[in-house]
Amino acid sequence: MSSRIFIDTIKEFLKKISGVRWYLIYNIDENKVTIKSPIMSEDKISDLIEISKASKLLIEKTGRVALISSTKEPLVNTIYVKLNGEGVEIEKLESNILLIGIDEKLLNTLSEIFASARRGELIKCNICGKEIHFETYTCPRCGRVVPFIAETCLFCRYDLRYKKCPGHGDVIDYRGRIVKRQYGVILITALISGAILFFTGFVSTIYREYGILLYSLGGLITALLITIGVLSSKPRVL
Repeated sequence: MSSRIFIDTIKEFLKKISGVRWYLIYNIDENKVTIKSPIMSEDKISDLIEISKASKLLIEKTGRVALISSTKEPLVNTIYVKLNGEGVEIEKLESNILLIGIDEKLLNTLSEIFASARRGELIKCNICGKEIHFETYTCPRCGRVVPFIAETCLFCRYDLRYKKCPGHGDVIDYRGRIVKRQYGVILITALISGAILFFTGFVSTIYREYGILLYSLGGLITALLITIGVLSSKPRVL
């Protein structure tokens, strides 16, 4: 992925995510703003450019005293300034400095996404190969838009481990892995339900005065067992 396409991908990603207030990408080498959110005023941009320049120096200085990786590259690439539940996340992406005004609930997940991208470890669907690293997903409970690779909703904590792939449409897990339902549980409950229906039907031919009651009871038990079977057949990662 070229640098320009990568930056454009990040822009589209941030535009969709709930809790992102604003964003700006400043290219250090070219000394210019390459991407900014539409709501940002010019006076704010000049301040953020100064912050970007200072952030590059701060990241480099901090990296010298922090742990060094096996490749001798500084591990410090993210700075977060907390401001009463919200804050500014600063990310170094090659020659670009990315500044994002965000809800603090997004911090860990966004940091992980950008860290993986820096390493070239973009998450893809294991079935169709669709890149899902910068895809988004709407939480069915609260309606907020979160990163596709989030395990739970970052706002209401709803379980988002399993969702439909934006590429081929089948269910995968939040890391792009194949999942299958445990259909054996459903099959067993279906067989038991069938046996119960057969039994209640047979008994109702003997005790005709209780026929409707027995059929209703059999149907209720069957519906209950099938519901339990479906809920118990949780997806399994392959």
